[in-house]
Amino acid sequence: MKNNSMKVFWSLLGLWAFLLITPAFVAAEDNDSDMSLSTDISILSESSENAEILDVEVSDLLGIDNLDVKIPNSEENTEVLASVSLNDEEMGHIEVDVLTNTATSESNEQAAVNLAVEELLGTDEVDVEVQKYKENDWNDSYSNESSVADVAVEELLGTGEIDVEVLKYKENEWNGSHTTESSVADVAVEELLGMDEVDVEVLKHKENEWNGSHTTESSVADIGVEELLGTDEVNLEILAHEEDALTNGSSNNEAVVQATIDDLITTDQIELNVLKSEETMQNQSHMEEQQAVHLEIKDLPLLETLHVGVLESKSTEDSPLLQDASALLTVGLGDDSSSTASSLLEEVELNVLQNSQSSSDNFETEKSAVVGLEVADTSLGDLSTYILLSESTDDMDDNTSSNSGLVEVISDDLILLEDIHLGVLDRHMRDDGEVSTFSEGVLEFNIVSDLTDELDVEILTNDEITANRGTHRNGKIISIGLINDLVGETNVDILPTESYVTAALVNPMPPTEDVEVVAEGNAVESPNEDSYTDNTPVTNEDGDIVEEQNPPTDEEIIVVDGGDSGSKDTMIETTTLTEGDESLIEEEDESGIAANFNNMDGNSFAGSSLPQTGGFFTGVMLLMIALSLLGSGWTIRKLA
Repeated sequence: MKNNSMKVFWSLLGLWAFLLITPAFVAAEDNDSDMSLSTDISILSESSENAEILDVEVSDLLGIDNLDVKIPNSEENTEVLASVSLNDEEMGHIEVDVLTNTATSESNEQAAVNLAVEELLGTDEVDVEVQKYKENDWNDSYSNESSVADVAVEELLGTGEIDVEVLKYKENEWNGSHTTESSVADVAVEELLGMDEVDVEVLKHKENEWNGSHTTESSVADIGVEELLGTDEVNLEILAHEEDALTNGSSNNEAVVQATIDDLITTDQIELNVLKSEETMQNQSHMEEQQAVHLEIKDLPLLETLHVGVLESKSTEDSPLLQDASALLTVGLGDDSSSTASSLLEEVELNVLQNSQSSSDNFETEKSAVVGLEVADTSLGDLSTYILLSESTDDMDDNTSSNSGLVEVISDDLILLEDIHLGVLDRHMRDDGEVSTFSEGVLEFNIVSDLTDELDVEILTNDEITANRGTHRNGKIISIGLINDLVGETNVDILPTESYVTAALVNPMPPTEDVEVVAEGNAVESPNEDSYTDNTPVTNEDGDIVEEQNPPTDEEIIVVDGGDSGSKDTMIETTTLTEGDESLIEEEDESGIAANFNNMDGNSFAGSSLPQTGGFFTGVMLLMIALSLLGSGWTIRKLA
């Protein structure tokens, strides 16, 4: 069956060659003039110069300078089943090879059809290969490439070379690593409009394996441009996906749009991601990060690395620690481990609408702010500024704390000033289960430095300390405190208020069951429930009243902090006191317009005192009235 097929094939091929040559003979017979037509036909020739089966060479056929048909065509390291070569001054050189095979000791190239055209329509060369396959094998390396169609054009419309591959596949093995690349279409253009090379791949897929690790990259479209407007390389990927499986972990990255620019003017690299998602697992840690827009610029002069993120969300799990952080906008500057530039500041980060949470087996923290600015530098110190800050901490051992404020400025180890705290409309609370503290104020300013040692300035502040014995309250309109090695400790308080409320045991309700009351060493049976209703006192054998068992009236119940004693629904707080404490002691010390001055020995010199006229806002009103009177007097004096 195979022999019959071959006979039919060669017969048809011979018939095609005969029909091709016949018109030339006819034209020669009709024309008596001398023609330059030359025909050379060799069939089953044993000469090494001719093809083994059919060799046809025709000159000046139908205006074609030279036509050469060889079946098969064998040259050095190359075998071709059928080869047709055409040379013409106007058409150039056209060569068609069928089933080509070029083999050397290190490489092998094959193609079902190979069409090569030189100097066609202004091009230098056009090469078309169908079912192309190429492999290289040398030393410890191996590679192979294949494509359904490969079209290469040189010098087309001012370009250097255009190469188009359809259903491309490439494989490399080297030094224990294995890499495969594939794409539906790959278009490469060299020297296009001043660019060195443009490469476009559609449905790209790449895999790499080495030493037990595996990486995968894929994208719907991948565009690479080299030497574009002074840049080294520009790469754009659509629907990019990258997955790494390493020996100690794995990672998964996705992005709708991913663009990178290398060596742009003074920067090393610019990376832009749109709708990026990243997941990393390593040992016992797990990290997830999502970003609507992410921009990173590396090696900026003096600033080093710039990071901008919009709608960022990051979650980290490193057992037993859990961390969650999110922000509407994040802008960061600072050092990068892979960067070679020098930065003025090690780390600067600006967050808008930030929120972070951390939890472990023994603590929980939460922090949020409308705007947060953090600066960290080992030389200059650390500085943090927050607007509308709210943070809380719970160590799961009855220790809780919270801080909030309109403006919070905190520094650590600054040059000269060292530690600074500035709070505007801030509030601080702390509770360790035994003692709780609370402070709030319109303005709090604290400095710890080498120049002033300690300086505290407070405006309209209120402090509370609560323990099992009671609550101590301290309020100030203006307070200035200074601790210095030269002048010692000095405090200046304007219109301070101070009060202390001792916690008390509320008189307990009487029991509802019969009890025995001991009086003068004798046991006396208590009255029944009717005695409570009749208000009958308990007496001993001599008729003396032993104890009042009736429940106290509403007027006799003492309510802490001015609660409504007339209401029976009032909640009464009780605290256990040590022996000897009074039932309720409330002391209030108030100073007058003159301030309190404390010397180094702790002795206080108080001015004339005024009775309490109200709470915090009353003090503010008094301060405003005093300032108004002072301003009026000064104005009258100037006018006089």
